[in-house]
Amino acid sequence: MPSAFDLIGHNPALLEHWVHRFLAALIDGLVVAAIYLLFVLPVAFLGLAWYVAGFLYGVIWLGYSVLLEALFGATIGKKLLKLRVVAIDGNLDILHTLVRNLSKIYWVLFGIDLIIGGITQGDPRQRLFDRLARTSPESTKPRTWKSNSA
Repeated sequence: MPSAFDLIGHNPALLEHWVHRFLAALIDGLVVAAIYLLFVLPVAFLGLAWYVAGFLYGVIWLGYSVLLEALFGATIGKKLLKLRVVAIDGNLDILHTLVRNLSKIYWVLFGIDLIIGGITQGDPRQRLFDRLARTSPESTKPRTWKSNSA
C-alpha cells in the first residue's frame, strides 16, 4: 500500500481530505487559543515562563480534543468541516482519543506524527498516532476514493 505522500498529488479526494483536516486544525487552534488566554492571562502576572506557556497550550489542546472526540466523535473544527473520528476496532472511547491526540501536547511531536504517518505505508488518511490508537478520521460526506487504490 502506498504512503500518503505517494498518493496525495494523484488523488484529489485525498488532497481534499487533508485540506479539510488542516482547516479543522486551524479552527480548533483558534478555539484552543481563546481557552488558553482565559487560563494564561491571570497566570502571566505571576511570571509564567515561555516554556510553561507552550506546554500549557498543548495540555489544553490535548484535553479539548480528547473530550470532544470522546463525547461527539469530532472537535468543533471537524464538525464544521464534516469530519469525524472513528475507531477501527469498535466504539470510539476516551482511550482511543487520548492515544490519537497525545502528539498535540507539543508541536514538534505533532510534526513528527504527521511526517511519519505520511511517509509510512497504511491508510493515507492517518497520522502515526491514529494508527497507534487504531482510529481514522472520516468524512461525513460520501467518500469518493478508496484507500487501497494507487
